[in-house]
Amino acid sequence: VELEGRRVWENLNLNNPSQKAVAMAQERLSSICRRTGILEPEDSSDLHEIPCCLTLGVEKGIGGYGDKNRIDLYRPQSEWGKDPAPAAAGGAVKKDAPGKKKT
Repeated sequence: VELEGRRVWENLNLNNPSQKAVAMAQERLSSICRRTGILEPEDSSDLHEIPCCLTLGVEKGIGGYGDKNRIDLYRPQSEWGKDPAPAAAGGAVKKDAPGKKKT
């Protein structure tokens, strides 16, 4: 795989005046915790360097910026090498967030 071994990251907006932004970040953090097996981290560093499997997408650049990688799905490390469920029409990817309907 061309991207194997590359590092990716996600910025979680846990401190924001927008409750919607905070809720989205909390959902993503919950997914990361479940997939890494670290269910109650005391600090973000508890999650550093813990392997898990990701499904990546590409977000089109705007305003003169280039395209960038986007994490679409977190999966357990045991799923390395397995293809995720096929994406729905229109490029949508199945989401794995608690309380959200899978699309």
